[in-house]
Amino acid sequence: MRPARTLCALALLAVLASCATPPPAAPAWTPLSADDARVALRLAALRELTQQRHSLRATARVSLAGSAGESFSKQLVLVERDAKLRIEVIGLLGQRALVLASDGVVYDVYRAETGKTETGAVDAGVLWRIARIPLLPSEAVGLLLAAPSVPEEAPRAEAGPAGEVRLVWPDRSVTFDAAGVLAEARVLAGDGGEELAVARFRDWRGAGTAAFPHRIELDFISYKGSALIEFREAEVNAALDTKWFRLAKPQVSSAPGEPRP
Repeated sequence: MRPARTLCALALLAVLASCATPPPAAPAWTPLSADDARVALRLAALRELTQQRHSLRATARVSLAGSAGESFSKQLVLVERDAKLRIEVIGLLGQRALVLASDGVVYDVYRAETGKTETGAVDAGVLWRIARIPLLPSEAVGLLLAAPSVPEEAPRAEAGPAGEVRLVWPDRSVTFDAAGVLAEARVLAGDGGEELAVARFRDWRGAGTAAFPHRIELDFISYKGSALIEFREAEVNAALDTKWFRLAKPQVSSAPGEPRP
């Protein structure tokens, strides 16, 4: 019996060893020279995208996951470049449960549970304090528009194993798939520092510069949180009244698509 047990033990160790074998390393990205035609093509496409896409008005189902658990809500999203935004969380009965509005200089937050509006000056940490989003308002707007802003300096470029092209700056990077569609954007702490957020753009609808992703997957690396934004209706380059980015007083919208500050 002892030899049989020994063989069984050895077999079990072999199985465990095979399970513990680390997965193969991901294929490496290959550096591209600055004069590579793919770099110029993708950079020009990104600049054109950011120039032509300046605003968004949409309704969305937003799912959140993090250390506090999981939740979802219906939201109204209004954003305008460079840093104007308005997010309304709509309750089960169509009421506004929470509203965050900012014109890029001043922000207002209305919470239905208190019936009060908080107002303050916009700074680098405003979205973190209010919503635990580790982004500048301008960065959040760029990701929601699926058109992150482009620095003036030339990027470092890399080619992926499936034909992707990634453009990298010290504080951000963007990745296009082999077909030239924007697939991912990353926000870095700066100077090649840690990743703060990763946005993956899915379910593109439309053609050319009018194309827009109806699913954005966000991972917030620093605190292991995530958000899934599924747009139900999305109007790109909508005409947005500047008054919507401030809250004069808390009023209830007549419909989620019609904010009336």
